[in-house]
Amino acid sequence: MTTQREMGWQEAIFTVLEGAGIPLKYDEITRIIGERGLRSLTGATPANTVSAYLNSMVKPEHQWYDARVSKVGRGIFALAGSETELDTPPVEDLDDEEEPNDDPEHIVRVAAFGLFWDKGEVNWSRRRLLGLPPGSQNPVNFADQMGIYILHNGLSTAYVGRTTDSLYGRLKNHSSDHKSVRWDRFSWFGFREISEDGTLLPMPRELDGAHLINILESVLIEALAPPVNGRRGDFMGAQCAQIADDTIREQRAANFRQEVANAIMRN
Repeated sequence: MTTQREMGWQEAIFTVLEGAGIPLKYDEITRIIGERGLRSLTGATPANTVSAYLNSMVKPEHQWYDARVSKVGRGIFALAGSETELDTPPVEDLDDEEEPNDDPEHIVRVAAFGLFWDKGEVNWSRRRLLGLPPGSQNPVNFADQMGIYILHNGLSTAYVGRTTDSLYGRLKNHSSDHKSVRWDRFSWFGFREISEDGTLLPMPRELDGAHLINILESVLIEALAPPVNGRRGDFMGAQCAQIADDTIREQRAANFRQEVANAIMRN
């Protein structure tokens, strides 16, 4: 039986380690997550997913780094700084059984996404789709993002497409083709991660089947917002707020000033 609110993978992993108080292997952590109903064990190989998350959580350079968790052996993890961690034998003395791929790039996800961005906030003569990641003050240009996009007419879905080269290019084409009058907003789900300097990193490696299923589920949850799910997709990155192109803002300000001037003249 699941809990009323399903946890994300990272929260579920930490909850298990905190409750256990001893080092645990990734497959044991997975088993406990399922037994306690902390979250659904989605995908064909949930233990591999847990292993990939754990190995990312202990790497400071990775976006999912969590200083509270430490790797104490091959596939074995504990709370960082705990007595049990300090008493654990060195890694080379532990079980040498092969563990799943622990390369952080193995976890492919929707790195960034935007929901119901306004078509009118984009200057289609400039190669710019500006968004602001949460907690950041530096806009990111998502023009060359790759992934899936949805064209909306109000709150309705008018069209679903994909882009493997340029999100901006695809949307610009749709702003002047036969679909142009049938959409006024768009949502997008991109696979290129955002680097520290605000540029987009290269596309990740190919997906395996289990991760593809998880990603599709995450995109559908975000796009459709089904009320019974009660949680967001697990493989979703930063939801970015749209920033209107500066030329659009300047034109609106000029129009407002002109309207005020005209009102004063009429009076």
